[in-house]
Amino acid sequence: MADMTTKILTVDIEADKAINGIINLNNAIDKNTQQIKANNAMIAENNKAMQQEGADAMALAAQNQKLAQSNVELEAKTRALKDEKRALMKETQNEIKMQTQAEGSLKSLRAQLSNLTKQYDSLSKAERQNEQVGGALLKQINSVTTEIKTAEEEKQRYFRNVG
Repeated sequence: MADMTTKILTVDIEADKAINGIINLNNAIDKNTQQIKANNAMIAENNKAMQQEGADAMALAAQNQKLAQSNVELEAKTRALKDEKRALMKETQNEIKMQTQAEGSLKSLRAQLSNLTKQYDSLSKAERQNEQVGGALLKQINSVTTEIKTAEEEKQRYFRNVG
């Protein structure tokens, strides 16, 4: 049997921070989902109670309206949490690509460009116009983009020249 070599890659990222962040986001999403289910169950009970004689339909309808409004708010928060989780996972995946791919490889450069672009996009207008903050980040983005573009053009891939 041929010699088998196992390569173990060590990824130097703030794994604990990323993992804990994802776990916390998952817990918050689950908590919101459970609350929405509980609210829906309460609305169903109120609807049954309104059909019975002697029930205070106005009070139950008001309570249903509050529960429905709470559900809308919880769903909005859940969407925001899911977006945050998706961004954290993408950032972690890019960091892994940057560290596991060969130095200067196109995959590593694309992951680096993605992270730099995300950082630049999150800057305020004042930070973007600041030469030390936005200007330096913009220079890095342009440098990485130029490096990717040059490497792709060597293989006659002109995707970045369109437009």
